[in-house]
Amino acid sequence: MPTTECLDCPALRDAAPAISSDAATAALGSELVVWTARGMGVLDPLSSAIVTLLDGEVTVAELVDDVAHVVGRGIDSAWEIVLGLIGGLDEMGALIGLDGCSANNTTTDGVATAPATSEPVVTQRSDGRWEITATVSLAGGGEEPRDDVSAGLMEGVHSVAELVPPDSCLGMKLRLGDDIDEFRLVVPDDRGGGALAVRCSAPVLTPQLRNLAPAYDGSAPVEAFVIAPLEGDGPVRVFDGRGRRRGRPRSSAQVVSLVAALLGETAWRSRPFGTGQPLLIESGLLLHRGRWLLAPKALSSDPHVLRAFRREDTAVSDFAALLHDDLTFSSPSLASTAADRVPIGEVTLLLPLGMPPAPLSILRMIRPAIVNGDASVRSLALDRLIEAAFVLQEGAREWTGVLLSESLRPHSSDG
Repeated sequence: MPTTECLDCPALRDAAPAISSDAATAALGSELVVWTARGMGVLDPLSSAIVTLLDGEVTVAELVDDVAHVVGRGIDSAWEIVLGLIGGLDEMGALIGLDGCSANNTTTDGVATAPATSEPVVTQRSDGRWEITATVSLAGGGEEPRDDVSAGLMEGVHSVAELVPPDSCLGMKLRLGDDIDEFRLVVPDDRGGGALAVRCSAPVLTPQLRNLAPAYDGSAPVEAFVIAPLEGDGPVRVFDGRGRRRGRPRSSAQVVSLVAALLGETAWRSRPFGTGQPLLIESGLLLHRGRWLLAPKALSSDPHVLRAFRREDTAVSDFAALLHDDLTFSSPSLASTAADRVPIGEVTLLLPLGMPPAPLSILRMIRPAIVNGDASVRSLALDRLIEAAFVLQEGAREWTGVLLSESLRPHSSDG
Protein backbone atom coordinates (compact mmCIF):
# COMPACT_ATOMS: atom_id res chain seq x y z
CA MET A 1 0.00 0.00 0.00
CA PRO A 2 1.39 3.43 -0.88
CA THR A 3 2.42 5.49 2.15
CA THR A 4 4.14 8.83 2.81
CA GLU A 5 7.43 6.93 2.66
CA CYS A 6 6.75 6.51 -1.08
CA LEU A 7 6.76 10.26 -1.83
CA ASP A 8 10.29 10.17 -3.21
CA CYS A 9 9.65 6.98 -5.16
CA PRO A 10 9.66 7.68 -8.94
CA ALA A 11 7.52 4.56 -9.49
CA LEU A 12 4.72 6.04 -7.42
CA ARG A 13 4.96 9.59 -8.76
CA ASP A 14 4.92 8.35 -12.36
CA ALA A 15 2.27 5.64 -11.81
CA ALA A 16 -1.04 6.21 -13.61
CA PRO A 17 -3.65 4.25 -11.64
CA ALA A 18 -7.11 3.37 -12.91
CA ILE A 19 -10.16 1.66 -11.46
CA SER A 20 -9.91 -2.08 -12.01
CA SER A 21 -12.43 -3.82 -14.24
CA ASP A 22 -13.09 -6.12 -11.27
CA ALA A 23 -14.52 -3.23 -9.23
CA ALA A 24 -18.20 -2.30 -9.38
CA THR A 25 -19.08 1.33 -8.73
CA ALA A 26 -22.36 3.20 -8.28
CA ALA A 27 -23.19 6.79 -7.40
CA LEU A 28 -25.17 7.43 -4.23
CA GLY A 29 -25.85 11.13 -4.29
CA SER A 30 -22.50 12.90 -4.22
CA GLU A 31 -20.76 9.80 -2.85
CA LEU A 32 -19.48 6.75 -4.66
CA VAL A 33 -19.90 3.12 -3.63
CA VAL A 34 -17.04 0.81 -4.62
CA TRP A 35 -17.45 -2.95 -4.36
CA THR A 36 -14.78 -5.55 -5.08
CA ALA A 37 -14.32 -9.19 -4.21
CA ARG A 38 -12.63 -7.99 -0.98
CA GLY A 39 -15.49 -5.84 0.27
CA MET A 40 -17.51 -2.68 -0.11
CA GLY A 41 -16.47 0.91 0.59
CA VAL A 42 -18.08 4.33 0.30
CA LEU A 43 -16.09 7.38 -0.80
CA ASP A 44 -16.80 10.93 0.38
CA PRO A 45 -17.65 13.61 -2.21
CA LEU A 46 -14.04 14.80 -2.61
CA SER A 47 -12.67 11.26 -3.05
CA SER A 48 -15.54 10.46 -5.42
CA ALA A 49 -14.57 13.43 -7.59
CA ILE A 50 -10.90 12.38 -7.60
CA VAL A 51 -11.81 8.86 -8.71
CA THR A 52 -13.22 10.25 -11.95
CA LEU A 53 -9.65 11.34 -12.81
CA LEU A 54 -8.17 7.86 -12.37
CA ASP A 55 -8.15 7.01 -16.07
CA GLY A 56 -4.80 5.26 -16.41
CA GLU A 57 -3.23 8.32 -18.05
CA VAL A 58 -3.04 10.93 -15.30
CA THR A 59 -0.03 10.24 -13.06
CA VAL A 60 -0.14 10.39 -9.28
CA ALA A 61 2.10 13.47 -9.27
CA GLU A 62 -0.22 15.26 -11.71
CA LEU A 63 -3.21 14.24 -9.66
CA VAL A 64 -1.67 15.69 -6.49
CA ASP A 65 -1.04 19.01 -8.25
CA ASP A 66 -4.66 19.15 -9.43
CA VAL A 67 -6.00 18.35 -5.96
CA ALA A 68 -3.80 21.01 -4.34
CA HIS A 69 -5.10 23.58 -6.81
CA VAL A 70 -8.79 22.63 -6.48
CA VAL A 71 -9.00 22.31 -2.69
CA GLY A 72 -6.71 25.27 -2.05
CA ARG A 73 -4.38 23.40 0.27
CA GLY A 74 -0.65 22.86 0.33
CA ILE A 75 1.09 20.14 -1.62
CA ASP A 76 1.68 18.05 1.51
CA SER A 77 -2.02 18.06 2.31
CA ALA A 78 -2.84 17.08 -1.28
CA TRP A 79 -0.39 14.17 -1.09
CA GLU A 80 -2.08 12.98 2.10
CA ILE A 81 -5.51 13.09 0.44
CA VAL A 82 -4.39 11.26 -2.69
CA LEU A 83 -2.33 8.63 -0.86
CA GLY A 84 -5.21 7.91 1.50
CA LEU A 85 -7.57 7.42 -1.44
CA ILE A 86 -5.39 5.25 -3.66
CA GLY A 87 -4.11 3.31 -0.64
CA GLY A 88 -7.65 2.43 0.44
CA LEU A 89 -8.73 1.53 -3.09
CA ASP A 90 -5.60 -0.56 -3.57
CA GLU A 91 -6.27 -2.53 -0.39
CA MET A 92 -9.71 -3.34 -1.77
CA GLY A 93 -8.18 -4.53 -5.04
CA ALA A 94 -9.96 -1.74 -6.90
CA LEU A 95 -6.91 -0.23 -8.65
CA ILE A 96 -4.51 -1.19 -11.40
CA GLY A 97 -1.44 0.66 -12.63
CA LEU A 98 0.40 1.21 -9.32
CA ASP A 99 3.31 -0.95 -10.46
CA GLY A 100 5.64 -1.80 -7.58
CA CYS A 101 3.72 0.34 -5.08
CA SER A 102 0.67 -1.96 -4.97
CA ALA A 103 -0.49 -3.54 -1.73
CA ASN A 104 -1.16 -6.74 -3.66
CA ASN A 105 2.35 -8.09 -3.19
CA THR A 106 3.03 -11.75 -3.93
CA THR A 107 5.85 -14.20 -3.45
CA THR A 108 8.15 -15.19 -6.31
CA ASP A 109 5.91 -18.12 -7.20
CA GLY A 110 2.83 -15.91 -7.40
CA VAL A 111 1.26 -17.08 -4.15
CA ALA A 112 0.07 -14.30 -1.87
CA THR A 113 1.69 -14.23 1.54
CA ALA A 114 -0.22 -13.79 4.80
CA PRO A 115 0.43 -14.41 8.48
CA ALA A 116 -0.97 -17.58 9.96
CA THR A 117 -2.61 -15.66 12.78
CA SER A 118 -3.19 -11.93 13.13
CA GLU A 119 -2.43 -10.00 16.29
CA PRO A 120 -5.47 -9.95 18.61
CA VAL A 121 -7.54 -6.77 18.43
CA VAL A 122 -9.07 -5.65 21.75
CA THR A 123 -12.03 -3.27 21.60
CA GLN A 124 -14.67 -2.12 24.05
CA ARG A 125 -18.28 -2.30 22.88
CA SER A 126 -20.84 0.41 23.48
CA ASP A 127 -22.47 -1.62 26.26
CA GLY A 128 -19.19 -1.79 28.21
CA ARG A 129 -18.24 -5.37 27.28
CA TRP A 130 -14.78 -6.10 25.89
CA GLU A 131 -14.28 -7.98 22.64
CA ILE A 132 -11.10 -9.75 21.53
CA THR A 133 -10.82 -10.87 17.92
CA ALA A 134 -8.11 -12.49 15.81
CA THR A 135 -7.98 -13.91 12.30
CA VAL A 136 -6.54 -17.34 11.60
CA SER A 137 -5.57 -18.22 8.03
CA LEU A 138 -5.62 -21.82 6.85
CA ALA A 139 -2.38 -23.19 5.43
CA GLY A 140 -1.87 -22.46 1.75
CA GLY A 141 0.84 -21.80 -0.79
CA GLY A 142 1.46 -25.44 -1.61
CA GLU A 143 1.40 -26.86 1.94
CA GLU A 144 -0.33 -30.20 2.28
CA PRO A 145 -3.48 -30.38 4.43
CA ARG A 146 -2.64 -31.77 7.83
CA ASP A 147 -5.26 -34.56 7.64
CA ASP A 148 -8.38 -35.77 5.87
CA VAL A 149 -10.57 -33.32 7.79
CA SER A 150 -8.73 -30.21 6.59
CA ALA A 151 -8.64 -31.72 3.10
CA GLY A 152 -12.40 -32.11 3.35
CA LEU A 153 -12.69 -28.45 4.29
CA MET A 154 -10.94 -27.46 1.08
CA GLU A 155 -13.23 -29.75 -0.90
CA GLY A 156 -16.38 -28.43 0.78
CA VAL A 157 -17.33 -31.62 2.63
CA HIS A 158 -16.38 -30.33 6.11
CA SER A 159 -17.15 -27.09 7.90
CA VAL A 160 -14.60 -24.98 9.76
CA ALA A 161 -16.03 -26.08 13.12
CA GLU A 162 -15.14 -29.69 12.30
CA LEU A 163 -11.45 -28.69 12.36
CA VAL A 164 -11.67 -27.78 16.04
CA PRO A 165 -9.86 -30.25 18.34
CA PRO A 166 -12.48 -32.33 20.23
CA ASP A 167 -10.75 -31.69 23.56
CA SER A 168 -10.75 -27.89 23.14
CA CYS A 169 -13.30 -25.68 24.85
CA LEU A 170 -15.30 -25.21 21.64
CA GLY A 171 -14.84 -28.85 20.65
CA MET A 172 -16.41 -29.98 23.92
CA LYS A 173 -19.28 -27.49 23.49
CA LEU A 174 -19.96 -28.95 20.07
CA ARG A 175 -19.61 -32.52 21.41
CA LEU A 176 -17.15 -33.31 18.62
CA GLY A 177 -15.67 -36.22 20.50
CA ASP A 178 -19.05 -37.81 21.27
CA ASP A 179 -21.00 -40.29 19.22
CA ILE A 180 -24.15 -38.28 18.53
CA ASP A 181 -26.63 -38.37 15.68
CA GLU A 182 -25.41 -36.84 12.42
CA PHE A 183 -27.50 -36.71 9.27
CA ARG A 184 -27.21 -35.08 5.87
CA LEU A 185 -29.89 -33.22 3.91
CA VAL A 186 -30.14 -32.09 0.30
CA VAL A 187 -31.37 -28.52 -0.02
CA PRO A 188 -33.81 -27.90 -2.91
CA ASP A 189 -32.56 -25.60 -5.67
CA ASP A 190 -35.22 -23.01 -4.92
CA ARG A 191 -33.91 -22.82 -1.35
CA GLY A 192 -30.25 -22.36 -2.31
CA GLY A 193 -29.27 -25.88 -3.32
CA GLY A 194 -26.44 -28.10 -2.14
CA ALA A 195 -26.08 -30.62 0.67
CA LEU A 196 -25.60 -29.86 4.37
CA ALA A 197 -25.28 -31.92 7.53
CA VAL A 198 -26.63 -31.54 11.07
CA ARG A 199 -25.25 -32.96 14.31
CA CYS A 200 -27.85 -33.30 17.04
CA SER A 201 -27.48 -34.48 20.64
CA ALA A 202 -31.19 -33.95 21.40
CA PRO A 203 -32.94 -37.14 20.16
CA VAL A 204 -36.39 -35.65 20.65
CA LEU A 205 -35.60 -33.05 17.96
CA THR A 206 -34.00 -35.36 15.40
CA PRO A 207 -37.22 -36.42 13.60
CA GLN A 208 -38.34 -32.80 13.13
CA LEU A 209 -34.89 -31.72 11.92
CA ARG A 210 -34.69 -34.63 9.48
CA ASN A 211 -37.99 -33.52 7.96
CA LEU A 212 -36.59 -30.11 6.99
CA ALA A 213 -35.30 -31.48 3.67
CA PRO A 214 -34.82 -34.80 1.84
CA ALA A 215 -32.10 -37.12 3.08
CA TYR A 216 -28.73 -37.17 1.33
CA ASP A 217 -26.38 -40.17 1.17
CA GLY A 218 -23.13 -38.41 0.27
CA SER A 219 -20.69 -36.30 2.25
CA ALA A 220 -21.65 -32.81 3.39
CA PRO A 221 -20.30 -30.16 5.78
CA VAL A 222 -21.88 -29.93 9.23
CA GLU A 223 -23.43 -26.46 9.26
CA ALA A 224 -25.67 -26.83 12.33
CA PHE A 225 -24.81 -28.26 15.73
CA VAL A 226 -27.87 -28.81 17.97
CA ILE A 227 -26.52 -29.46 21.44
CA ALA A 228 -28.56 -30.40 24.48
CA PRO A 229 -27.11 -29.79 27.98
CA LEU A 230 -25.18 -32.72 29.44
CA GLU A 231 -27.09 -32.35 32.71
CA GLY A 232 -30.30 -30.69 33.77
CA ASP A 233 -33.09 -29.21 31.70
CA GLY A 234 -31.33 -26.17 30.25
CA PRO A 235 -32.12 -24.85 26.78
CA VAL A 236 -30.79 -26.50 23.65
CA ARG A 237 -28.00 -24.51 22.01
CA VAL A 238 -27.50 -24.10 18.28
CA PHE A 239 -24.10 -23.43 16.71
CA ASP A 240 -23.27 -22.78 13.06
CA GLY A 241 -20.53 -24.27 10.90
CA ARG A 242 -18.00 -21.76 12.23
CA GLY A 243 -18.70 -22.65 15.83
CA ARG A 244 -20.69 -19.51 16.63
CA ARG A 245 -23.75 -19.74 18.84
CA ARG A 246 -26.83 -18.62 16.95
CA GLY A 247 -29.99 -17.29 18.58
CA ARG A 248 -31.42 -18.20 21.97
CA PRO A 249 -34.24 -20.69 21.28
CA ARG A 250 -36.38 -21.65 24.27
CA SER A 251 -38.68 -24.30 22.78
CA SER A 252 -38.43 -27.24 20.37
CA ALA A 253 -40.32 -25.27 17.71
CA GLN A 254 -37.90 -22.38 18.03
CA VAL A 255 -34.90 -24.71 17.69
CA VAL A 256 -36.30 -26.26 14.51
CA SER A 257 -37.11 -22.81 13.12
CA LEU A 258 -33.60 -21.56 13.89
CA VAL A 259 -31.91 -24.58 12.26
CA ALA A 260 -34.14 -24.25 9.17
CA ALA A 261 -33.11 -20.60 8.85
CA LEU A 262 -29.43 -21.37 9.47
CA LEU A 263 -29.28 -24.12 6.84
CA GLY A 264 -31.12 -21.98 4.31
CA GLU A 265 -28.83 -19.02 4.96
CA THR A 266 -25.75 -21.23 4.53
CA ALA A 267 -27.09 -22.67 1.27
CA TRP A 268 -27.75 -19.21 -0.20
CA ARG A 269 -24.27 -18.02 0.79
CA SER A 270 -22.78 -20.70 -1.43
CA ARG A 271 -25.02 -20.05 -4.43
CA PRO A 272 -23.74 -17.74 -7.20
CA PHE A 273 -25.74 -14.54 -7.57
CA GLY A 274 -27.09 -13.47 -10.94
CA THR A 275 -29.99 -11.95 -12.81
CA GLY A 276 -33.30 -12.90 -11.23
CA GLN A 277 -31.63 -14.50 -8.21
CA PRO A 278 -32.37 -13.41 -4.62
CA LEU A 279 -29.64 -11.39 -2.93
CA LEU A 280 -28.69 -12.49 0.58
CA ILE A 281 -28.25 -9.53 2.93
CA GLU A 282 -26.93 -9.39 6.49
CA SER A 283 -30.22 -8.40 8.14
CA GLY A 284 -32.75 -10.58 9.92
CA LEU A 285 -36.42 -10.54 8.85
CA LEU A 286 -38.89 -11.14 11.67
CA LEU A 287 -42.56 -10.73 12.39
CA HIS A 288 -43.32 -8.85 15.60
CA ARG A 289 -46.94 -8.38 16.63
CA GLY A 290 -48.12 -8.41 13.04
CA ARG A 291 -45.38 -6.05 11.87
CA TRP A 292 -42.48 -7.06 9.63
CA LEU A 293 -39.12 -5.81 10.87
CA LEU A 294 -35.71 -5.88 9.23
CA ALA A 295 -33.00 -5.97 11.89
CA PRO A 296 -29.42 -5.37 10.64
CA LYS A 297 -26.69 -7.69 11.88
CA ALA A 298 -25.48 -5.02 14.31
CA LEU A 299 -28.79 -5.42 16.15
CA SER A 300 -29.92 -8.99 15.44
CA SER A 301 -26.62 -10.44 16.72
CA ASP A 302 -26.64 -8.43 19.97
CA PRO A 303 -27.69 -10.53 23.02
CA HIS A 304 -29.38 -7.49 24.60
CA VAL A 305 -31.56 -7.04 21.53
CA LEU A 306 -32.41 -10.75 21.43
CA ARG A 307 -33.47 -10.63 25.07
CA ALA A 308 -35.68 -7.62 24.39
CA PHE A 309 -37.41 -9.50 21.58
CA ARG A 310 -37.87 -12.57 23.78
CA ARG A 311 -39.50 -10.46 26.48
CA GLU A 312 -42.17 -9.66 23.96
CA ASP A 313 -42.54 -13.29 22.85
CA THR A 314 -40.75 -12.77 19.53
CA ALA A 315 -38.07 -15.36 18.76
CA VAL A 316 -35.33 -14.27 16.37
CA SER A 317 -34.34 -17.14 14.09
CA ASP A 318 -33.36 -15.31 10.91
CA PHE A 319 -30.04 -13.47 10.87
CA ALA A 320 -30.16 -12.84 7.13
CA ALA A 321 -32.82 -12.07 4.54
CA LEU A 322 -33.33 -12.48 0.81
CA LEU A 323 -33.92 -9.35 -1.28
CA HIS A 324 -35.64 -10.28 -4.55
CA ASP A 325 -35.49 -8.40 -7.84
CA ASP A 326 -39.08 -7.19 -7.38
CA LEU A 327 -38.05 -5.55 -4.07
CA THR A 328 -39.73 -8.07 -1.86
CA PHE A 329 -38.10 -9.72 1.15
CA SER A 330 -38.26 -13.31 2.30
CA SER A 331 -36.59 -15.52 4.84
CA PRO A 332 -33.79 -17.80 3.62
CA SER A 333 -35.27 -20.54 5.83
CA LEU A 334 -35.85 -24.00 4.39
CA ALA A 335 -39.41 -23.63 5.69
CA SER A 336 -40.06 -20.48 3.65
CA THR A 337 -42.05 -20.52 0.40
CA ALA A 338 -42.67 -18.10 -2.46
CA ALA A 339 -45.95 -17.15 -0.81
CA ASP A 340 -44.02 -15.81 2.20
CA ARG A 341 -42.50 -12.83 0.36
CA VAL A 342 -43.08 -9.46 1.99
CA PRO A 343 -43.30 -6.26 -0.12
CA ILE A 344 -40.59 -3.77 0.84
CA GLY A 345 -43.26 -1.17 1.64
CA GLU A 346 -44.51 -3.38 4.48
CA VAL A 347 -41.07 -3.73 6.09
CA THR A 348 -39.76 -1.47 8.87
CA LEU A 349 -35.97 -1.21 8.99
CA LEU A 350 -34.54 -0.89 12.49
CA LEU A 351 -31.55 1.43 12.82
CA PRO A 352 -29.11 1.85 15.72
CA LEU A 353 -29.93 4.79 17.98
CA GLY A 354 -28.77 8.08 16.50
CA MET A 355 -28.17 6.77 12.98
CA PRO A 356 -29.89 8.97 10.38
CA PRO A 357 -32.20 7.16 7.92
CA ALA A 358 -30.13 8.27 4.93
CA PRO A 359 -29.61 5.91 1.96
CA LEU A 360 -25.88 5.70 2.69
CA SER A 361 -26.46 4.63 6.31
CA ILE A 362 -29.09 2.13 5.22
CA LEU A 363 -26.79 0.70 2.56
CA ARG A 364 -24.22 -0.01 5.27
CA MET A 365 -26.90 -1.69 7.41
CA ILE A 366 -28.26 -3.98 4.69
CA ARG A 367 -24.87 -4.94 3.36
CA PRO A 368 -24.85 -8.09 1.26
CA ALA A 369 -23.27 -11.40 2.04
CA ILE A 370 -20.34 -12.35 -0.18
CA VAL A 371 -21.37 -12.22 -3.84
CA ASN A 372 -19.41 -14.52 -6.11
CA GLY A 373 -18.79 -13.27 -9.61
CA ASP A 374 -17.21 -10.47 -11.59
CA ALA A 375 -17.84 -6.74 -11.49
CA SER A 376 -20.98 -7.01 -13.61
CA VAL A 377 -22.54 -9.36 -11.06
CA ARG A 378 -21.65 -7.02 -8.19
CA SER A 379 -23.03 -4.08 -10.15
CA LEU A 380 -26.32 -5.91 -10.53
CA ALA A 381 -26.44 -6.52 -6.77
CA LEU A 382 -25.37 -2.97 -5.96
CA ASP A 383 -28.12 -1.45 -8.10
CA ARG A 384 -30.72 -3.52 -6.25
CA LEU A 385 -29.32 -2.56 -2.85
CA ILE A 386 -29.33 1.16 -3.64
CA GLU A 387 -32.90 1.00 -4.95
CA ALA A 388 -33.97 -0.78 -1.77
CA ALA A 389 -32.13 1.73 0.45
CA PHE A 390 -34.10 4.66 -0.96
CA VAL A 391 -37.40 2.86 -0.32
CA LEU A 392 -36.48 1.66 3.18
CA GLN A 393 -35.51 5.12 4.39
CA GLU A 394 -39.16 6.21 4.34
CA GLY A 395 -40.14 3.84 7.14
CA ALA A 396 -36.85 3.39 9.03
CA ARG A 397 -37.12 3.52 12.82
CA GLU A 398 -34.59 3.81 15.64
CA TRP A 399 -33.96 1.01 18.08
CA THR A 400 -33.86 2.59 21.53
CA GLY A 401 -33.07 -0.53 23.55
CA VAL A 402 -36.33 -0.54 25.55
CA LEU A 403 -39.52 -2.51 25.01
CA LEU A 404 -40.22 -2.81 21.33
CA SER A 405 -43.78 -1.60 21.64
CA GLU A 406 -42.39 1.69 22.93
CA SER A 407 -39.24 1.89 20.81
CA LEU A 408 -40.51 1.68 17.27
CA ARG A 409 -40.99 5.39 17.01
CA PRO A 410 -40.40 7.54 13.93
CA HIS A 411 -36.94 9.00 13.51
CA SER A 412 -36.57 12.51 14.89
CA SER A 413 -36.30 13.92 11.40
CA ASP A 414 -39.80 12.62 10.69
CA GLY A 415 -41.23 14.90 13.39
